[in-house]
Amino acid sequence: MDGLVEALSVDFYGTFINSHVLSAFHALYVSYTYRGLMRDSQPWLLHLVCVLVGLLLGVTIRHVLLGLRAPWLTSNTIIPLYIVCWWAMNYCPGDLVYKLYSNTLVNAVGKAMDAIYKTKAVFGGVDEVVRTLVYPSVPATIILGTLAGTMGGLWKTLVTRIVAGKDAKSEFSEPTMMGKSALYTCVLYYFLTDPHHLLFPAQQLHSAGWNSVYLVKNALTTVSVAYHVATVFSGPYTPLPVRVVESTVAMGLRPIIGGVGSSSNNNKNNNSNSNNSNSNSNSDKKQKQKKTADVAKQQPTAANQTNKN
Repeated sequence: MDGLVEALSVDFYGTFINSHVLSAFHALYVSYTYRGLMRDSQPWLLHLVCVLVGLLLGVTIRHVLLGLRAPWLTSNTIIPLYIVCWWAMNYCPGDLVYKLYSNTLVNAVGKAMDAIYKTKAVFGGVDEVVRTLVYPSVPATIILGTLAGTMGGLWKTLVTRIVAGKDAKSEFSEPTMMGKSALYTCVLYYFLTDPHHLLFPAQQLHSAGWNSVYLVKNALTTVSVAYHVATVFSGPYTPLPVRVVESTVAMGLRPIIGGVGSSSNNNKNNNSNSNNSNSNSNSDKKQKQKKTADVAKQQPTAANQTNKN
């Protein structure tokens, strides 16, 4: 049993795929998504800056919030690698890289690599928060871990609206499965590995020989890769298990949200009724004032007629 756990605990994706290779595929994928948005309509320098910010924003914000130094500030390879990938996707002679990446099978491989990169970024975010914070904080761990996989999409929405001047919906208003996958991956990874020992004591996990970290990493990464590759052939969709969970959660929250909504609707109705009553009373007052004014006008005319007679 120990040998099986030891064999399964190998981080397959981290062992056989170099981190620089994953970074290159991630940069190619981001550059590919920005090409149609900015290449022909914006200056090349603005295009490059927007792509670099999209690649570095998530990790930078996480490290700033944790009081740490972003790793790309001390690296001699990250920024040059991203620039080369951006140039290759946009200005390679013969447009070779873009045409190659547009092929369905090559695009599937690129999305698979990008999925591995994003899931590893989420895992790294959770692990870094656990190592850095002195006191365990579940909300902080979930939020900062999710930011690692969502900030690039949020940045692209801002670029689409402000720089490109096109309409784009944010992940906050209409979350997509691509954006929600980072949250689901983060939540599952945190509670399945239980780094703060909220569910199981540390002694119990060690005595059982349960090396959950690498097992969960490989399982979640495999699921993420399978989903991203499937979207190449079928388009974005929400898997059935996710739909079931989301529907169950929505049904559970409906009484709470409905109660808040009904109370607010009642308040609105009460306010509208009070406004209607006030308007009715004001109209009654105006009508009474008009009648008294008409009566006052009629009295002098009647007196003048009697004087004439």
